[in-house]
Amino acid sequence: MNNLVKTLSIVLSGCSGFLEDSEFENSYPIETVKCTHQYSQGEATVAVEVEDNYAWKDIEFRIHQEENMWTTNLWDPESNVWHTHMQIINLSCLDEYHYDFYYIEKESE
Repeated sequence: MNNLVKTLSIVLSGCSGFLEDSEFENSYPIETVKCTHQYSQGEATVAVEVEDNYAWKDIEFRIHQEENMWTTNLWDPESNVWHTHMQIINLSCLDEYHYDFYYIEKESE
């Protein structure tokens, strides 16, 4: 039993350094989407944030559920963070929904 505990301790301690130094820790862009029903079940509040070091021309966000789709552009970045808030009628955060980001590059000069 003691050998098993020692082996697991070594394996787990060896993994922790790998995870901390992983390239995935600082991967960009970091996309965050939060869907809540702050005011009523018939109206969803969707908060969207994208953190990225790249200077995009624009970032478009699309969210869809069944046959409905809503689209908006994120606001220009402040400290590399793009964001937007949406109030959407007929979107249920409790049911399955999908979203996509579209990153538009600046035209080369």
